Amino acid sequence: MPLVLASTNKGKLKEFDELCLTTFSPQRLVVLPITQFSERFSVEETGNTFAENARIKAEAAMEISGLPSLGDDSGLCVDALNGEPGIRSARWLGDLATDQDRNLGLIERLKDVAGPSRTAHFECTLCVAFPDGSLVWGVGRCQGQITFEEAGSDGFGYDPVFWLPELNATMAQLTLQQKNQISHRTKAMQALKGNIISRQYVYLEEANSSAKKLI
Repeated sequence: MPLVLASTNKGKLKEFDELCLTTFSPQRLVVLPITQFSERFSVEETGNTFAENARIKAEAAMEISGLPSLGDDSGLCVDALNGEPGIRSARWLGDLATDQDRNLGLIERLKDVAGPSRTAHFECTLCVAFPDGSLVWGVGRCQGQITFEEAGSDGFGYDPVFWLPELNATMAQLTLQQKNQISHRTKAMQALKGNIISRQYVYLEEANSSAKKLI
């Protein structure tokens, strides 16, 4: 089954490429970037939930490619900030803010919050939109805490300030392989796989025929 990734974020694409290949066998899934079908893929995220935004992205990519497409929406939810930045994680301090701007802004907002109260979680919702109009979902969470300073140079986004007590490291101090063992995207992808199997979606490709159909 070909699966188009509805994102141009290089860090996210790298993670999903490996996640898809480790979750599904290469014989069952071929990952394609949306840039193969559109050089400038951009979707206005008008949803009020992670699920709504994931669906918007997936359906937009499917309309462009004509193939099953994966959209995701993910973000950081901080308990002391009543769930912020949440679905606004990438735009929390405005469109011109960098990852570091947002990380330092988060640390500043939590400067008076004690360690035990700095709990947070990453959340990811995945949606696959199929050409027949059907949708399949997967949701995952990763629990942690917000640090008092950035640490680590790998990953992207809020990874340098997201502390994993069980690993004694921030998300940005993990290798991609380590991150993909515990991340919210990994858990969402595993749930997605189970839901695809349970819905019995199989993409059929005949070796000597261009006819393709989804059953």
